[in-house]
Amino acid sequence: MSRRQRPRASALGPYPSRETAVLLVGPPRSGKTSTILAAIERAIHARRSDQVLVLVPTASMRNHLLSLLARKGLMVPASVVSTMTEFTASFTRDAKEAGPSVQDRLLQFAIERAGTPAHRALASSSGLSDRLAAVIRECWAAGADGFQIEAVARTRHHKEFADILQAFEESLGKAGLLHRNQRIAAAAARVREEGLGPLVSVYLDGFDNFSMQQQELLKALEEQAEQIVVAMPEGLPRYPLPDSKTEQLPETAHRPPTEAVRAASPRGEMLEIARRILASSRPLREHAIILHSPSRYLDDLQEVFESLEIPYRYWADRPLAEHPVAGHLLQWLRVAARQFPGEETIEALTSPLTPSGGDDERDAFDFEARMLLPDSGLDFLRTAARDFEGPLNFLEEVREFASWSSGQLSGEAWRNGCADWIDRLQQLPAPPGGAAFRRLQDWRRAAAARKGLLDAVRDTKSLPDCADDEVLPLSGFVAALEQVLRFKSLREPGNPHDVVHVLPTLESRQWSVPVAYVCGLAEGWLPRSFGEDPLFDDEDRRQLKARGIDLRTSADRAEYERYLFGVATSRATERLVLTYPLHDSQGRPVTRSTLLEGCEEPLDTPWVRVGDSREPSLPSAAGALPSALRTAVAERNRGFSVSGIASYQQCPYLYFSGNTLKLRGRPAPPDRRLDSAVTGEVVHASLLAWNGDQGERREIGRIVDETFRAQLRKLRLPISFRTEQARLAIRADLVRFVREQGARMSVCADEQAFFENAQQYRVEELSSSPVVHCRIDRYELDSLRRCFVTDYKYSSPGRVKAMVREHLKGERLQLLIYLAALEQQLRCEPSGMALCGLRGQTCFEGAAVGGAGGLRKLTENRMRELLATARAETAEVVEEILGGSIAVRPKDRGFCARFCSFGSVCRVDWQPPDESGGTG
Repeated sequence: MSRRQRPRASALGPYPSRETAVLLVGPPRSGKTSTILAAIERAIHARRSDQVLVLVPTASMRNHLLSLLARKGLMVPASVVSTMTEFTASFTRDAKEAGPSVQDRLLQFAIERAGTPAHRALASSSGLSDRLAAVIRECWAAGADGFQIEAVARTRHHKEFADILQAFEESLGKAGLLHRNQRIAAAAARVREEGLGPLVSVYLDGFDNFSMQQQELLKALEEQAEQIVVAMPEGLPRYPLPDSKTEQLPETAHRPPTEAVRAASPRGEMLEIARRILASSRPLREHAIILHSPSRYLDDLQEVFESLEIPYRYWADRPLAEHPVAGHLLQWLRVAARQFPGEETIEALTSPLTPSGGDDERDAFDFEARMLLPDSGLDFLRTAARDFEGPLNFLEEVREFASWSSGQLSGEAWRNGCADWIDRLQQLPAPPGGAAFRRLQDWRRAAAARKGLLDAVRDTKSLPDCADDEVLPLSGFVAALEQVLRFKSLREPGNPHDVVHVLPTLESRQWSVPVAYVCGLAEGWLPRSFGEDPLFDDEDRRQLKARGIDLRTSADRAEYERYLFGVATSRATERLVLTYPLHDSQGRPVTRSTLLEGCEEPLDTPWVRVGDSREPSLPSAAGALPSALRTAVAERNRGFSVSGIASYQQCPYLYFSGNTLKLRGRPAPPDRRLDSAVTGEVVHASLLAWNGDQGERREIGRIVDETFRAQLRKLRLPISFRTEQARLAIRADLVRFVREQGARMSVCADEQAFFENAQQYRVEELSSSPVVHCRIDRYELDSLRRCFVTDYKYSSPGRVKAMVREHLKGERLQLLIYLAALEQQLRCEPSGMALCGLRGQTCFEGAAVGGAGGLRKLTENRMRELLATARAETAEVVEEILGGSIAVRPKDRGFCARFCSFGSVCRVDWQPPDESGGTG
């Protein structure tokens, strides 16, 4: 029915104004949405729900408005509220719109066909196609196609972009596909042609800008509807429907109390928010966290809230490709395409999603198989799994899967086979009854991801090179599936009632909550920093705007950021908390946002355990095992080693994990097996063999070669450039050492030297007299029974000098324990100690009584003091170990990050703030 044929609205019309087009303008929370919902409510009461329609930008806002209407006790038809996408689709059902993955693939083809050699070299790069796609969407939204861009091109780069855009649009046309803006324009034409049927009044809410095609649709709605009402925020640079009546709405809600809080890091912000939520008497649903940069916060938020068992919901779709279910299938497909390379296949086989045995068996197989790398293939894996029933049975089952690596099948065959294999490759056991909220949500999310994954497999059919009759290898199908997954989203399952709401800034527009936390108020985060676009800089954009192609400049983007800040800070009704970090997650300092100007002086986060009502205090003393377990600790520690003493000094929990529990880390991959510990073993074994030769000594270079290659066989490493580089470096260092060592290595005048000698130091200060086992690289004993110890280090001169300084300060005990053991066992007089560095250049550093051998001079009293300190510290360490001390108390946090294998089971102690407000 056309507009002329349809009767006008009655006096009970859904909106009191009689103007055809009305623009509602007002600040956030001025009542724009409430005004529209009141009009819809009147129409429903008058039984005219088929005559009204509300258009919104997102599905979540549609559901929110329907929920608000339903809470009023109304029987609300779902058709009353619709998204712009759904509305345009209803008028263009015969149109075929190109999905984002299809557009991305056609854009890659256009780059390969029309781009320069530099463009073609990066055609498969998602970075280039994403950047071009963003500019293309801007051009289309401004109503410009490739020919219009070519007509206004000023530079060579503009012309090259126009060529790619024309080729891209040509590909869409040949495939009979429309892009989103074309479909909106087609819907506008169809509205003019067919009218709106029974619709009388159309309302639009939640939009802050309209593309040129959307504005054309608004004009068509204005022509065909009795009334169109558009609600938009104030302060925008432009508004649609220039001839419409504008009604300014004042802000009706009061501004809630606001406070600013600074934290050491993004994780610190999440901890402070969690502390406030736990301390509050409000239900969880009355708290909302608004994130303008979700990628900076979601990992920390998940860690903090799940560890404290605070239920939350993130109100935005996440990329399906990032979910483990999708990653697991892609992992197996890549493994099959590459004929089951060893390390990657073990990783896939030991995934919790793979149905290959219990956790204990899976971990044991993982360690065993990694020790046998770098072999590959299913036969190798079956050999590695011979003692593990679960992995072995699963490998037998996937024999058929192995044939995929060499096959070329049609797209339809790959899709059918992949859909069939998903159930066989993955297990998603349902959680038991009474499972925790987090576990239930994880399972629901995984089930939703599995369904989305099957949809993605089917959607590969839409890609031109993966159609039903296209023949391609498995690697080609994997690439197609990856491309589809890039643009697939995973919606959070369910709608739990009492959870903390986590909202992206744009999603928060329709929300109103008692307490809101706006995070990340740091420069570059909120507002985000925008540089000029490298393809069309701001001057280009101003000139294009003068020619009718309206592309946003960096200044426009910055202004939009301020608008979004206004949206985020207007969601709270009773309390608003603004937080910002002093450092990012990598520890780099960040600057407080200028948007916080005018706020009161920020509060520092209190450094206490979350949920602890006590006053802030320093961390408590080291934790210990209960007395019932100390007997077991003593049984496990009948003897001690010097390296174990050093491990405890670094961190008691490191010693407990590695020495008491005897945990071991996952075996290193082949490319990291040749580490400093292995090269140190080669050096010590070579020197022992050289020093132990009787009569005429063998040439040290030959000894190094034999020792090094034996070590390679032990590590199952083939000879490669890297291994040869390491062998030649060790060989050169030891040849130089042998050549230079003669005069430097003898400190005592008439010494007798002993190599790789085993000694014991008995801790007599303790009643049980526990023993510390020592293996001394070299010690000398002269006729006056004075002893001198030397330890070889495959380290640089700078590191050797630093270790000597640590010994002389009593911070490192190795050489001092050696001297104490010799004194105790041989009844000799300690006279000195030295480290011999061998890496790069020979370095002999140490200290001796009277400065013998040209070393640093020590007095006899100072030597006795050092030995007394070493004995006391050794006794203290052994006593704490036997007493069950397992505190997480790292001396060097850099060591934790670089060398500790037990970080995944380490319990982190809270730290007091440093002077800058950090956690230290």
